[in-house]
Amino acid sequence: MLSLSDNGSDMDHDFDLTVSIVAYKTDPEELARAIRCCRSSLLTVQVTVVDNSPTRLLASVCQSVGANYVFAGRNVGFGAAHNIAFKSSETAKYHLVLNPDVTFAGTALEAMVAFLEMNDSVGLAMPRILYPDGSAQNLCKKLPNPLDILLKRSSVGFLKRTFQKHVAAFELQGMDMNRILSVPYLSGCFMMLRRHALEEIDGFDERFFMYFEDLDLTRRIHKRYATVYYPRVTIIHRHGKGSYRSARLLYCGIESAIRYFNKWGWVVDRERDALNAVIGPLKLREPDISVLAEMFAIGEN
Repeated sequence: MLSLSDNGSDMDHDFDLTVSIVAYKTDPEELARAIRCCRSSLLTVQVTVVDNSPTRLLASVCQSVGANYVFAGRNVGFGAAHNIAFKSSETAKYHLVLNPDVTFAGTALEAMVAFLEMNDSVGLAMPRILYPDGSAQNLCKKLPNPLDILLKRSSVGFLKRTFQKHVAAFELQGMDMNRILSVPYLSGCFMMLRRHALEEIDGFDERFFMYFEDLDLTRRIHKRYATVYYPRVTIIHRHGKGSYRSARLLYCGIESAIRYFNKWGWVVDRERDALNAVIGPLKLREPDISVLAEMFAIGEN
C-alpha cells in the first residue's frame, strides 16, 4: 500500500482508495468491466457495489471479480446507495464515486490520486470524459438556473436552435478543455474525492432520489475545497441518458430539479452567480511520469 500523507497526520488507512458503484438491473458484464478496471490498479483498492435491484442476480458477479456486495433490498436511490457504500467501506484517504458504465485503462486511478495528493486544496476532481466513439461529453457545467435546465432538456427544434449559444455557455463549451479548470458542477459518473471532504458535508443529500445529487454534492464541496476538471486523465462513459427515454426517469429528473431549486434558489441565487463568475483555469501542481513511477513503482511503458 502507498504511504499517503493525511495533512501531516500519521493516520493509517486500510486501502489507498475505496470505490462505490451503484447498480440497478445493471448488465452483469458491464458491471464486471468497471470493477476489473478498478481492481487492475496498482493502488490497493476496495470496491463496494450497492445493488438497488429487486433481486440478488449481481451478487455472483461481484464475488467473481473481487468486489464487496451490498443488497439494498429496494431502490433507495443513487445518492443514498453511495452513502451506504461509503459508510460500509474500510478507511482510505480517497474515495471514488463511479458509474458501472465507465471504463478506463492504464494508470487512470493512480494519476487521479497523485493529482489530489499533490494539491491539498482539491476536494473533488473529475477527468476528461469521452463517449465510446471518442467524442467529448460536456459534463463540466455552470451552476444552473431553471432556464438552463429547461433549454438543455428541450426537444423543440426552434428552442434548441435559438438558444444554442446559451446551452453551449452553460456547458462551458467555450473553455479550453485542455486546461485544469475550477468548475462548481461536475458529473457523478466519476468523482475522485478526498475522503474527509466527503465526510465534512455528510455525503450525498438523500432527498435527491436520482439526478441533481451530483450537482448538489459538487456545489457543497466547492464551498470548502476546489472542485476541479483534470484533463490529463481520460475515461470512457457510455452514458445511457435514461431520462430522455423513460417517463419514470423524466419524472425523477423533474422532481429532483424542483428539490434543487427549492434548496438553493430559483431566480435569485447570488451564490450561484458569484461562483459561476470565477469558473476558469487553475494553476495547480501536476504529477509527471517520474512522480508516478516513484509513488506507484511503475515505469514508462
